[in-house]
Amino acid sequence: QGSGAWDVTALARGAAEMDPTAVAEAVDRAFAAGPLEQVVDTWLMPALQMVGTQWRAGRVDGAGEHVVSATLHRRLGAAMDAAPRAPHGPRVAVGLARGSHHELGILAFSVVLRRAGVDVLYLGADLPAQHWVAMVEQHGPAAVVVGVPTATDVLAARETVAALHAARPQLPVHVGG
Repeated sequence: QGSGAWDVTALARGAAEMDPTAVAEAVDRAFAAGPLEQVVDTWLMPALQMVGTQWRAGRVDGAGEHVVSATLHRRLGAAMDAAPRAPHGPRVAVGLARGSHHELGILAFSVVLRRAGVDVLYLGADLPAQHWVAMVEQHGPAAVVVGVPTATDVLAARETVAALHAARPQLPVHVGG
């Protein structure tokens, strides 16, 4: 997987070089290569794992990681805006618990859900448990998805799930990451 549209190493290379143009070109190639669902599964998630591996190894620094994050936030946000809204589909609230900031995976998941006809209420990163509960009380989603992108996010996710179950015991709460 080292060449062409599905080159999962291209994002990490652009991040290591702190080259916004290389990062944008890698994203453009991948997003043009197939439907978003295939891009997410085949390229985006493996490419993000590689960036994380390179960051932990010291080959990508914070600035390079931020270039990748900003580029992908813009692209996924545009894809979310372009997906038709589904006001009659089931409403699902999606986001991250307090202190959790690695939202690219859950944002990509939200875009895929919206494209599948789900009325997605995307909440983003770093939402404390009491705000999840307030959102559920106000918007009454059919289900909630709490992303857990790293091991350090587990405790806050558990806190959020417990608060949601206490407030609405019948509400389906899904956790993943």
